[in-house]
Amino acid sequence: MGALPEPYDTTALLPQVVRHDVAYVPGAPFYVGPPDRTTLRLCFVTQTPEEIEEGLRRLGKGLRAASAGA
Repeated sequence: MGALPEPYDTTALLPQVVRHDVAYVPGAPFYVGPPDRTTLRLCFVTQTPEEIEEGLRRLGKGLRAASAGA
């Protein structure tokens, strides 16, 4: 599981990131105790290195857009 810097909330960000044709699973539901809302899970088992690179590019673009208030 990965984590973004504070104050990112991966659950709140997901709809904005999906607009860039990429998705992840917010990490909060995987916690037994208080969740860390900055965490996320990425699936990369069946993707090629090129697809992973493109997915990360799209994720970065979506996060930048969300940070800018888009």
